[in-house]
Amino acid sequence: MQSLESLGAMSPRIRLVMQSRMSSSRLPAKAMLLLGGMPLVALAALRAAASGFDFVLATSTDAADDMIVSEVTSLGLRVSRGSLDDVLTRFVDVTNDLADEDIAVRLTGDNALPDANFIRQLVGDFISLDADYLSTEWPADGLPYGLSCEIIRTHVLRTAAASATTAFDREHVTPWIRRRYHVRNFPSCQGRHTLAQVRATIDNIDDYLRMARAFKDLADPVNAPWETIAQRLLAALDTPKALVPTSTVGGVRRSHMVLGTAQLGMPYGISNRSGQPTADESVRIIRTAALHGVTDLDTARAYGESEARIGVALANGRANDMRVITKLGPLSHLPPDANAATVDAVVEASVLRSCRELGLASLPVLLLHRVAHLSSHGGRVWLRLKQLRNEGVIGVLGVSLQSPEEGFLALQTDYVGHIQLPCNLLDWRWESSGFADAVAQRTEILVHARSAFLQGLIAASAEAWPSIKDFSAAASVAAIHDLVRRYGRSGADDLALAYLRGLPWIHGIVVGMESEIQLLRNLELFATSELNREQCAEVRAIFSQTPVDLLDPSRWPKK
Repeated sequence: MQSLESLGAMSPRIRLVMQSRMSSSRLPAKAMLLLGGMPLVALAALRAAASGFDFVLATSTDAADDMIVSEVTSLGLRVSRGSLDDVLTRFVDVTNDLADEDIAVRLTGDNALPDANFIRQLVGDFISLDADYLSTEWPADGLPYGLSCEIIRTHVLRTAAASATTAFDREHVTPWIRRRYHVRNFPSCQGRHTLAQVRATIDNIDDYLRMARAFKDLADPVNAPWETIAQRLLAALDTPKALVPTSTVGGVRRSHMVLGTAQLGMPYGISNRSGQPTADESVRIIRTAALHGVTDLDTARAYGESEARIGVALANGRANDMRVITKLGPLSHLPPDANAATVDAVVEASVLRSCRELGLASLPVLLLHRVAHLSSHGGRVWLRLKQLRNEGVIGVLGVSLQSPEEGFLALQTDYVGHIQLPCNLLDWRWESSGFADAVAQRTEILVHARSAFLQGLIAASAEAWPSIKDFSAAASVAAIHDLVRRYGRSGADDLALAYLRGLPWIHGIVVGMESEIQLLRNLELFATSELNREQCAEVRAIFSQTPVDLLDPSRWPKK
C-alpha cells in the first residue's frame, strides 16, 4: 500500500464526515450516552479526528441536536447542520467546497470503534486503488460489526444526490451508490480478521452496556487501538463463538437459519416434550438468535402468543436486528360469500393486529397462510393485500405452500416475492415436479423451507412415526442412520439440515425450538458443511418412494 506521505502535493483533499443526531429511532439520545468518560458522539469524533484529516460533524437543524453541536464544538471540531431526514444532502453540503476528485470518508456517530490508524489505512487503500467507492463489508471482511467506514469520491456523492429519489436512499446516504457501483472491500481488511461475531455498534441498551464495559478503565479511550477494544468485546459472555452462515439475496444479507417461533406462541410439534417456553425464555431465544447473526424470524397471526412475544423481544431498538415474516390470519370465520367491504375489513384487521402485536409500523413480509386465499372471494383478499403493499403497510408479499401444485400457482401470481414451503430429506416432490428448477429461475423470489425435521419425526424412533399403509417406518429410520454414519454427520438432525442447506434453490431454513439449548444446538449444526450435490441426489433416490401421506402431517392418522 502506498503511504499517504508519499502521495505528495497532488493528492486529493480528504474530509471525514461523521453523521449524528439525537432522534435515533432505535435508541433515542444515544449520542449523549457516556462512553469512556465522555458522550458517545464526542468519543467517536475525537477518535476519528485523531487521524489528522479534516473533520466535520454533520448533524441536523432540529433543536434536539443543539446538544450535539455544543458538545462537538467545545472540542474544537467543526459542525455542519442540515436536513434531519435527507442525510445525503447533508453530506453534499458539507463537501460542496471540494473538487470532484476529492474524497469524503463517511462515518457514523454511534460507532466509536474506528480509530485513527484504521481510518488512515483505509484512506491509503482507496487512494492506491484510485477508487470511486469502497466500503467495509461485514461480515465478509471479518471485522467487528460497527467497525465500519465508507469512502467516496465527491463527484459520486453529487451524482447520487441528483439521482436518488426515495426517502430510504436519501436517509441512508449510500444505497443508491451501492446499487450502481461495484462494491469493493478495502484490501487491508481482506482475510486478516476473524472478529465478525463481535458486536461493536450501539443500537440498543444492551449494546451500550456492552460497549461501556469494553471502554471502562481505558487509560486513553481516544487513542486506544480498535483491536484492544475488540478483544475486550470478544471476551464478553454474550459474544457468540461464531455467526450463522449468510448469503446475499437480492442485494440483502440473509441468514441460512430462520428462527421459527410457532413453539414460542403455543405447544407445537409431536416431539415437543417441554411445552411452550415462558415469555422470558422466548425473549432470550429471540435475542440470542439475533446475536448469532440470524436475520429472519418466522411467525403467524395463528401462532398464539408468538407475535406478541416477538414484539417484546424486538422492542427498544432491536427491531432492525431481525426481519419479521408473519402470515395473514386463516380467515376461518370469513363467509365464502362475504362482500368486498367485509373481506377488506377482515384482512385489514389481521394485518393491523400483527403490526400492533409486533410493535411495527409496517410488516416487512406478509405471507398468505392458505394458498386458496389467492383466488377466494373473487380474488379480493389478495387484491386488498396488494393495495396495502402499495400503501407501504406491507413490504413484501408471499405465500405459504403445501404442495408443488400450489407452488406453480404462486409462481403465476403477481406480487409474490416470498415463498415458504415444507421440505425435508424425505420429500422428493419439489425436484421431481420441476418446481425447484422453476423457482430457481425466479431470482426475485426468496424461498424458505420449513418442516426440516417433519415435526421431529426424522430424529425420532420408528415407534413414534405414524402408521401409513404399505410403508415401513423402521426401514426409513435405518436408512437415515446409515446416511448419518456414511456422511459423518453427528445425528439425524445434522443430516436433515445439511441436506436442505445443500439445495441451491432454498435460501433459508425455518427451524423452531422451545429452549435456548435447542437453539444453540441448531446454531452449531448450521456451522457445519452442507451435503454436496451428489449426496443430495443420493438422499432423494433413497427416499423417492416416501408416500405423500407421510410428507403431509395433516394426513397422519389421529392417535
